[in-house]
Amino acid sequence: MDNKILFPAIITSIEDPLMIGRVRAEIESDRNDDILKSITDPPFNIKKDIWGDRDPFIFKPLLPYYYNTPLAVGEMVLVIFANKDFKFDNQYFIQSDFTSPMRANFNSNVEARITTGSGRRFKSNLSLKNLDGTYRKNKTKGIFVEPQDNGIIGRGSSDVIVKDNDVLIRSGKYKGQLDPREFPNPNINRSFVQVSQFNTRKIILPPVEFEFDREKFLATKFLIEWVIQNPDSTSTFNGVVNLYTLKQNERVAINKLDINSSVDDLKAIRARLSFNGLSKDNTIAFINNFILNCDNLLKLDDGTQLFLPNEVKYPIFFRPGFATVVRLNGSFGKVIPQNLVDIYNNIKFDKFAKTSGYGFIYSKGSTKIPTLTETTEITQTQIINEDNSATLIGADEIYLLSHKSDVVPNKNKIDLTGSLYGIEQDKIIDNILPNTSSMVRGEELLELINLIVRFLITHAHPFPGLPPVSVTEDGSTINNLLSELSLATKKILNKKIRMN
Repeated sequence: MDNKILFPAIITSIEDPLMIGRVRAEIESDRNDDILKSITDPPFNIKKDIWGDRDPFIFKPLLPYYYNTPLAVGEMVLVIFANKDFKFDNQYFIQSDFTSPMRANFNSNVEARITTGSGRRFKSNLSLKNLDGTYRKNKTKGIFVEPQDNGIIGRGSSDVIVKDNDVLIRSGKYKGQLDPREFPNPNINRSFVQVSQFNTRKIILPPVEFEFDREKFLATKFLIEWVIQNPDSTSTFNGVVNLYTLKQNERVAINKLDINSSVDDLKAIRARLSFNGLSKDNTIAFINNFILNCDNLLKLDDGTQLFLPNEVKYPIFFRPGFATVVRLNGSFGKVIPQNLVDIYNNIKFDKFAKTSGYGFIYSKGSTKIPTLTETTEITQTQIINEDNSATLIGADEIYLLSHKSDVVPNKNKIDLTGSLYGIEQDKIIDNILPNTSSMVRGEELLELINLIVRFLITHAHPFPGLPPVSVTEDGSTINNLLSELSLATKKILNKKIRMN
């Protein structure tokens, strides 16, 4: 006994003369030629009897008349009989499986089988989502109707979506053509109408001013480098302390310059002091004294010139020289001398400083990072429980048309004959565009009117009969007025939103 309920059939025609959504389709399992031959008295005439009472291949939609399902010749439908033992009497169809939203324009009968048991032989289409419901490519989110929403989906880039509190009508939701093997590209410039109801309202409160301090990113002016020339010594030490001027460059900014920064190409020697045979403690004192002298003096007692009179010397950065840094890092597998570490740990401008061996002097006697006090405005918002609604219309070009608008001088009445099922682009370009006017931006228009009124009220004439003075009492000028008038067509008029 055959227990089949649904029978696959291939659509051969969708041009129902009655326009009630019927299709002509041939059941795959039937011998359709024999069915036609069995119709006698008189024999079935393919030209005269098609879509008539004697046509055995007409199937009625199982959905109500008020829901039209777009179908195409060559697609598969599933047909059902009121009594399958008496075919061709009361027979209906339902749309077959769709295998991908990217096949909305046409879903062949072969493709329709992919998600069925027999479809295991076919390669499946691209999945848009992961198993956890997230999108594999985030850019595809929003192109197709989500499972929790109602949708009326067109064959192309148009659909109508009904969400909990929103209705969205849109066209051009993706770019190019859909391909089930490729991810679709969203089109942010789609045409849409959105009708929304909100349960809360966000209110913009007056801005609040507050002050904050931020670091003042200065360029370092001078660099002090100390070098221990015999770091492996266990008793006395030789070395040198150099003072360099720094060429102004982003690499010497106080937020970028550090112990490892390479600035050899930016520094020039200003002063140099050497020491020989000093104990560890005396070596530490020598280097620290040089750093302190750079903060306090322009010239050393021996006549060494450190800075010029009135020269800006801060910030000053001190650090070990390259050769000393290499030894402190234990480079080349050499053991780090403990005496060198002790010297490094005791080189400080400020004995309370957290770092040793290197540091900044930002101003006389100070290692505190300079800051700038700035004032900024923070916009505050408040969310209140209040029902409110909004309607949004978006497109590259928007036309607002009224059937009863008076004809504008020098324009013609817009003829909407033949547009009952939609307006074609040629009609928009040839008839609607030239007979509509640009919308006016209200606030920008008021600005221009205010400028004109101010000029009229405050202007003066040098003598009766002469043109007005070019600058009015409140500072308005003729040039400013003329400039604003010349900008009016772009600033005040929106040529992409038009009305009749």
